[in-house]
Amino acid sequence: MVQGELLRILQERSGLLVGLDRSAIALNLAKNRNSAAGIYYLSGAAEALPFSSNSFDHVIVFGVIEHVRDYQTFISEIHRVMKLGATAFVSSSNANSFLQAKNYVLARTGRYRYGFQQNWTMSDLKSILQRRFRIEKSFILQGGADMPVTTNLDRIIARFVPSWGRYICFVVSKQDT
Repeated sequence: MVQGELLRILQERSGLLVGLDRSAIALNLAKNRNSAAGIYYLSGAAEALPFSSNSFDHVIVFGVIEHVRDYQTFISEIHRVMKLGATAFVSSSNANSFLQAKNYVLARTGRYRYGFQQNWTMSDLKSILQRRFRIEKSFILQGGADMPVTTNLDRIIARFVPSWGRYICFVVSKQDT
């Protein structure tokens, strides 16, 4: 999804929403795509979320955790800002995908333009998340029309390798600590 699009969809079904990104470029793109009332955009670091503890009923972390070097602090921060019983949707690029194979080659040759990226497998990210959360659901999400060649290759391989696909996704909940 493009910056701000997910917040627009959620805003139609919810109340106050906050989008956070370290990148001023990403925040401006999101604001320009969706400046509806009740949506706020803040600049901030994933490892030090600028929110009070127990603030959110729902948290969405879409395509962020793979770009955070100190992911353990980030996961602790997500846990901290969630209310007891709250849910979070956490997704990451899947190490088992053609896109990440391509990105790996680009990174090794100094041509990857998005900076740091940790490629996770479903089992690796699950073991990290379940230290702090109860896993409610996990699944593989295939890519879309933005990258038709890699999406089609991923879908073919996924017929034979169930862990193959563009994104790994989890729905988790905060339980008593």
